[in-house]
Amino acid sequence: MVFSSPAFLFLFLPLVLLSAVWGAERWRNLVLIVWSLWFYYYGGGWMVVLLVVSCLVNWAFGLGMELRRSRWLLGLALGFNVGVLGYYKYANFVVGQISGWYPVAGWEAVALPIGISFFTFQGISYVMDVWRGEMKAFRNPLEIVLCVTFFPHLIAGPIVRLSHLSEQLRRREQRWDDVAVGAARFVWGLGKKVLIADVCSRVADSGFDGNLERLPASGAWLSLLAYTLQIYFDFSGYSDMAIGLARMFGFRFPENFNHPYAAVSVTDFWRRWHMSLSQWFRDYLYIPLGGNRGGTWQTYRNLAVVFLVTGLWHGAAWTFVCWGAYHGVMLMVERATGLARVGEDRWAVVRRVLTLVVVMGSWAIFRVPDGERGLEFFRALMGEGNRWGFPGAMVRLMDVQTMAALGVGAMALVVPRGWMTMGKLLEREDGVAARARGVVLLVLFPVVLVQVLASGYSPFLYFQF
Repeated sequence: MVFSSPAFLFLFLPLVLLSAVWGAERWRNLVLIVWSLWFYYYGGGWMVVLLVVSCLVNWAFGLGMELRRSRWLLGLALGFNVGVLGYYKYANFVVGQISGWYPVAGWEAVALPIGISFFTFQGISYVMDVWRGEMKAFRNPLEIVLCVTFFPHLIAGPIVRLSHLSEQLRRREQRWDDVAVGAARFVWGLGKKVLIADVCSRVADSGFDGNLERLPASGAWLSLLAYTLQIYFDFSGYSDMAIGLARMFGFRFPENFNHPYAAVSVTDFWRRWHMSLSQWFRDYLYIPLGGNRGGTWQTYRNLAVVFLVTGLWHGAAWTFVCWGAYHGVMLMVERATGLARVGEDRWAVVRRVLTLVVVMGSWAIFRVPDGERGLEFFRALMGEGNRWGFPGAMVRLMDVQTMAALGVGAMALVVPRGWMTMGKLLEREDGVAARARGVVLLVLFPVVLVQVLASGYSPFLYFQF
């Protein structure tokens, strides 16, 4: 079930809200657990058992480490979480590589549980935070189950640390004001998904999935632009919806995006893109490796490790490894040359344009299924064969709706760096925010509903991670 489906909008969400608002206060957390597990079961089937087992094992490890701060117990906890993630996400990839050299008989492909990258990372951060003494272990197992399985962030983030949720769990209040603010934030994200991301996806697919040997340079650049907009509006739209849904139930989630295409360097981009993931890797991998405290080469080594792992986190494929290595190299170059600095200067516009080109190049690597297709796409970008124009399939997509989506979406490329995001504006408590929420709920929501009802099933891109 996806947030943009009629089943979620007209059945699941109203039932959950009614259950949570009108139910007895002492049962509200249990109600959310039941609905969240059903939400996961709807899309993941019996893999919900793995999800619950993961929660309970990490709960037991947390209690054990609070009683005795032991490195070997921490190692077991990390080994469990990494082992679960490694088996389900990378076993097929490893076997595929081995079978290229030595046939592996009798191997049955492992099904990938949805959201496994997100809930295992939450488990890792939980046991590490307890071991470090940065939070108390949950005494009640239902508390950790709720924090991990809470449906708004369960499938595709943001990666909300349990230490952040535990502080809210016992003192949260569900107010009608929060429902209104959260609903506006949710509708805003839903609009980004169905009105821009889904429409741009058709243009992107027509280029990336077509005959790349005959793709003109102009068509390649248009499809790359469309994918650049699609992945941003799809994922940031999901984050807005997750933040809005959580707000409806009295929880506050951290922001996950801050105008990433306004970055003036790749370093700046990673401070603005998928911020919960960037902060997770900083706190639980980069800093434990030594961060930038051990000298230049140690810093470069740590950056290389972090971004190779970042690439693998996104998927078990060499294209994701290359994508992570690409960003790691860019960060090393910026650190070595001083281009990592962030600030407004006379070259800010030039730096923004160059950063955007570098990031768009990385999205091409991210999107292609393999290296051969990747090389073909980059040759098309470079204008090999000196072909111009657009493929007929792409031209036929250029109706008013598509051009509007591309035009409105392109505003994300030129928005001033210092502007407040619309999501943050909707959550303010002033007259401007109240009027903006009114426009979103009364004007945007009907338009979005029409698009939802007219469209087919469209999963979020990050469901596969």
